[in-house]
This record gives sequence, C-alpha cells and structure tokens, in this order.
Amino acid sequence: MKKKTNGILVGLIVITVLFGVLAPAQAQLGVPFTISGQVFDTDGTTPVDGVTMTVTDLETGSKVNTEVTELGGWYSINLGNLKPNPAHNAGDIIQIHADDGAGKTNTTNVSRAESSPQRGVNVTLEGGEEPVLTTIEVTPSTKTLNVNDTQEFNATAKDQDGNVMPDVVITWTSSNEIIKRFPWYIADIFLICTIPFDYLCAFIPYLCR
Repeated sequence: MKKKTNGILVGLIVITVLFGVLAPAQAQLGVPFTISGQVFDTDGTTPVDGVTMTVTDLETGSKVNTEVTELGGWYSINLGNLKPNPAHNAGDIIQIHADDGAGKTNTTNVSRAESSPQRGVNVTLEGGEEPVLTTIEVTPSTKTLNVNDTQEFNATAKDQDGNVMPDVVITWTSSNEIIKRFPWYIADIFLICTIPFDYLCAFIPYLCR
C-alpha cells in the first residue's frame, strides 16, 4: 500500500510541475490590437512600399519588428505580437519608426486608442539625399498664337526623384527677338509666336524698330 500511495504522490507532483511550465507560455499570447496607416515619401503625397516598420510600446520597451509596407504604402501592425512583453493598454505611447533602407526615416508617437483597429496613423519619410534640381517642366511646351493672343506659361522645378522643389527662382529667357522686345514681359508670363516676324511688323510697327 505504501508503494502505491507514493506512486500517486509522484504522479501528482509531475503533473503540477508540467502545468507550472506551460502556464507562462500561454501568458505570452498578447491581446490583438491593430494599428494601421500609410507611409509617404518626403513630398507627403507619394506612398512608399517596402518600408520597414518597427513599433515599440514605450511603457514596456517591447517591440514588433519587420512589418513592411505594401500595396500603396500600407502597413498594419498587431500589438499582440509585442516582444518580450505582449501587454499593452489604452493610453500607452506607441512609437512607430519607418525606415526605407536608403536613408529616409521618420518616427511618430501615438497614444494607443481605447479600441481596435486604430487607423490613419500615417508617417511621412524625412531625410535621404539632398534634392538636386534636374528638370524644369514648362507647360504648355509649345503654343501657336494669333496676333493679340496671349498665353501664360508655367514652369515647375523638380529634383532627381521627380519631386517639386519649392522656392526655386526661375529666370525666363528666349532666343526669339519678338519676346525680348515686349515691354510687359515678366518672369511668369511671356509670349511665343510662330507668326513670321515681318507679318507682325505690319501690325505692330514698334517691334521692328
């Protein structure tokens, strides 16, 4: 009888130890909570795919790594995957770091909302190589006008990535002598004519002086 009793006691001890080992592993499963948004390039409007997103709960220091933007710069991160501590609560400051791997990054902090999903947490990349003026686009590129017609031409400066560069001073010039003689010619509005110069002289004599 004693041997039988001891066997039962040992079995109970083994079962208790096994449950004690399994319990912490089950506790590591975090409560699902989704934060989503888009990542934009430095212009603030162009979505960027392939950006690595790292999310940190600043209350615990736990992170979710290697989420990558796709399908138009979208990302979606489940805070339930935070490691090593999956716990998170409403009001926690969640840090969202974006890195395109080419020098453009940004870090945004948001307060975890009361309920999931928490949408619209967008990030605009900053940094990268300095913009270099490579292109000036003029619209319309060509225009044929009749006498007394006017045409406004717009010039847009763009960098090596095709992004618009603000505050670029553009100076207009032309090899067309007609344009050079117009006294009202200014930086943003000028006239180009394909009408023969001699024909214009008959109607606007001062052009031929």
